[in-house]
Amino acid sequence: MGAGSTGEALNAAGAAGDPWITALPGAYGAGSAGDILGNLLDDLQGADGDTLETLSDQLDSLGDVSIEVTGPVVDGGDVITYRGDTYLNEDARAIEWSSDDWPDLTGGTVVVIIKKVAQFAGAIVTPVGTALVRLELTATQTGTITAGRHNFQVVATQADGDVATLVDAVWVSRARAEV
Repeated sequence: MGAGSTGEALNAAGAAGDPWITALPGAYGAGSAGDILGNLLDDLQGADGDTLETLSDQLDSLGDVSIEVTGPVVDGGDVITYRGDTYLNEDARAIEWSSDDWPDLTGGTVVVIIKKVAQFAGAIVTPVGTALVRLELTATQTGTITAGRHNFQVVATQADGDVATLVDAVWVSRARAEV
């Protein structure tokens, strides 16, 4: 290794140069990745058995849920839209989700919430059986979705006021190519 190289510096640091043996959160500053990861691990390790058992039971209760997404989607259900594009049913470009595992949506409403970005009203097309919900977006609406990856949810409010999260996935908004 050459004098002054990164390799020489790592070798000279010995164990101190190995990030995998550094205690978390350790001396990492507040808000740093090391601090956040370390505190998350502490929270999980400190959770009581009842909390972890409840979480496990809730995850198990989901069973095999099947959700079909049509429109501008890729494998795994992530939605991809382009800023300024239109996604309307009349153009066969509306974003749709369906499942036979959802509650009765008769008389309910549905919204799509893109975390820290926007909320859009959707439509319940088929409320029972294999339920179908649809989102149509105008060019103005897609223009408000900042480019990047965003978590999103499709949330239904049933006629009796009960709320159900139907979809929890990733929305990718891309800027249109420029010349």
